[in-house]
Amino acid sequence: MTDKTDKVVRAQISPRAVAAHNPDFCALSRAYGALAEAATAPEDVAAAVLRAFNADRPTLIHVTPSF
Repeated sequence: MTDKTDKVVRAQISPRAVAAHNPDFCALSRAYGALAEAATAPEDVAAAVLRAFNADRPTLIHVTPSF
């Protein structure tokens, strides 16, 4: 176990009860009728922004911090 998990267990909180997972933001946005795309490289961002400006509806650009 990690230190964080040890603290949770000592506080009598189930470690599984507090595990947060981010949703698929693109899928969630599409479900609400928005245009959505993920930018996976720095060069993808500019093209995604241009498509967003030309879109006829709200747009989500999900940029991952890994690049």
